[in-house]
Amino acid sequence: MNGEFVWHTHDDCDEIFIVIEGQLKICFRDGKISLKSGECFVVPKVTEHKPAAEEEAHVLLIASIQEIRKTIKLLHEKNGFKEEALVLVIYFKSR
Repeated sequence: MNGEFVWHTHDDCDEIFIVIEGQLKICFRDGKISLKSGECFVVPKVTEHKPAAEEEAHVLLIASIQEIRKTIKLLHEKNGFKEEALVLVIYFKSR
């Protein structure tokens, strides 16, 4: 990630940000947090937020597949998101 994302919410699930490399800022309407490599943060569902990175940051996002699809769509609309930058891990839980 490099630059600012758009303000958005996830209605159905929390979103977990894990910073692999670099630094990430997550803005909220009432403040912000800063994360560096090795740190993580959980944004609760229905919390409006806007991630941003002043320099390139490698970030692992964990959310539901529906929310990941919405995020990818927003990335395409915002700046021509490059698919080769995406690694999708699907976890199946047996019943």
